[in-house]
Amino acid sequence: DKSRAIEWFKYAAEGGNGEAAYRMGMCYYLSDGVWKDEKKALNYLKMAVSANCSMANNIYSLLAYREAERQMDEKEYDVAANWFNEVVQYDRNNLAACINAGYCYLSQAYPAYESAELCLNQALKLDPTNQAAKNNLAIIAKYKSTKALIKQYISNGDNYYNTGNYEKAVWDIQFLYITFIKRFLLYTFYSYWNKGLQIIMITRKPNKFFHIF
Repeated sequence: DKSRAIEWFKYAAEGGNGEAAYRMGMCYYLSDGVWKDEKKALNYLKMAVSANCSMANNIYSLLAYREAERQMDEKEYDVAANWFNEVVQYDRNNLAACINAGYCYLSQAYPAYESAELCLNQALKLDPTNQAAKNNLAIIAKYKSTKALIKQYISNGDNYYNTGNYEKAVWDIQFLYITFIKRFLLYTFYSYWNKGLQIIMITRKPNKFFHIF
């Protein structure tokens, strides 16, 4: 009796049995005794891998990757990044998941550069010649060097102000504005909080990232 078996699988899965969760996930994935439902399949398979059911790893990685792609297509980059990381957790050689996780971290409203760098470096370990990973890491390096330069100019401006050299302090602000406003996409605000002065700086260069599927 298949329907009775499914009831028992469901009961056991919800009680923490990894193999039962795997069976339930496969039933929903293959439409075996239930209507096909990949979201339910993914949920049960996640329960299975969380319970150390290794037989669920491959199919879970496949469905998790599909969910990550769907979230990425909908521009839900933070959610997509989490799903790509789930894939890598159970399929550490998945180059596409590493690159796309990095892409999603960089595409968020507030890019997570450090997390992106970790993912992209992992991609280069898997494929040292991968150009997509190299290109995106170059963008991160540019961001970091620009951020360091801006901080240095702001520090110099503070020092000039504190020593009464107001002309040089203002020149630093103007230099930063002229140099970076025309070259980069508006992203980060820095301010002289104790001077009542504020400067808007640009720290992210527009560039199309690579999708690898």
